[in-house]
Amino acid sequence: MYNDIRGDFMSLVTENTGKAIRTFRKKNKLTVQELADRICKSKATVSKYESGIRRLDVVEVFDICKALGINMTDIISIMESEI
Repeated sequence: MYNDIRGDFMSLVTENTGKAIRTFRKKNKLTVQELADRICKSKATVSKYESGIRRLDVVEVFDICKALGINMTDIISIMESEI
């Protein structure tokens, strides 16, 4: 049961992280491709981040935040309001 709850929570975190990234990307008036270029990832990878399909590690989140000119706490604030 614990693993089910943990899995559901991690899926929710991944999904909300993606939503937060999309929100900040759009606020910065960047396309998915432009953000991908800034973080040296493919457009498909960034799309998977934003869709919550691919889980990010802390280094990837840091790189995205740097590319968007935001702090990691900005991402966390949006995630906390969604969870």
